Amino acid sequence: MEFHQNRNPNIKFDYYDLRVERWYYKKGIIVKKEKLEGDKEGYVSINLKENSEFHKKENMNYYGADYDMDEIRKYHNDIDNTYVISKSILKSDVLINLPKLKTHKLAGVTLNMKNLVGTAVIKNSLPHHTLGSPKNKGDKFPVEKKKNIIETKLKNIALKLLKRKNPLINYPFILIKNIMSKIFGNNNQIIRNGAWYGNDTIWRTVVDLNKILLYSDEEGNMKDKRQRKYFGLIDGIRGGENFGPMKPDPVNSGVLLAGFNPVIIDVVAATIMGFDYKKIPHLNNAFNSKGYNITDYQPEEIKIKSNIDNWEKNINDFKLTDTLQFEPYFGWKGHIELDN
Repeated sequence: MEFHQNRNPNIKFDYYDLRVERWYYKKGIIVKKEKLEGDKEGYVSINLKENSEFHKKENMNYYGADYDMDEIRKYHNDIDNTYVISKSILKSDVLINLPKLKTHKLAGVTLNMKNLVGTAVIKNSLPHHTLGSPKNKGDKFPVEKKKNIIETKLKNIALKLLKRKNPLINYPFILIKNIMSKIFGNNNQIIRNGAWYGNDTIWRTVVDLNKILLYSDEEGNMKDKRQRKYFGLIDGIRGGENFGPMKPDPVNSGVLLAGFNPVIIDVVAATIMGFDYKKIPHLNNAFNSKGYNITDYQPEEIKIKSNIDNWEKNINDFKLTDTLQFEPYFGWKGHIELDN
């Protein structure tokens, strides 16, 4: 920011932390919380109701961004599907999105569409996964095993204590978590908490947030016409693969991708990474979203303009050997890559 203002003093920038609360982590445990000023413009609650991708979902036992599962049930239930969104975002005429080119353990990739979690002020209004396995329409685990059931019961007990984020209570859980990892396996070895290709929850959150960005006015009223212009620029000069989004391995991919629709840009980006967009739920389902259309095009209409000759073609003509061949998170490996 200082670099650009020094070059042109007439250009003024402001930046804000939109969060109302900051969480401090230690070894994967939230050990304390801090109240923040939040968005100076405030925030609004937007209830998509039947126009949400969660409408009539069978298993609604959601887990969000926090230990407090009771809170997320207030936002998403049989009647309501509510998101708490920054008013500064909704007051904008144009939104410029600047994501990285990265893999994501819950969503497969995190690009323009997934990057909109940053527009939500209350992170626990965002469902991340659903308790259970596909056997009961959940996606925490791929398969329901006795060991998984025991782990879930123990975790539910822990959540009731952890949700207050009291350091005196939460710090000892660092040791407890280490012990439990030895018994049940750590997150680098075991697929859990929706970190796999069968996550049937996070894609709904991502698609809903993109509807809100495009169609909500500044008061949180969903309109028939789009309310703001959009430009996305994906920074892939140095991307991230494998253990994304928090601990990815660096990839010096050397690309920049830009466009005017989040779905189209992300489909192209995922393809260039070496992934099949049809196997990434939030991309595939974005073409048939409930209530609000977030793209005016179909995949077969997407053509890339590039300074790389081999990328100047229709999106459906790509093969794995044409791409950067990013390595997906291990819970997605073997289920997301393009074919040859």
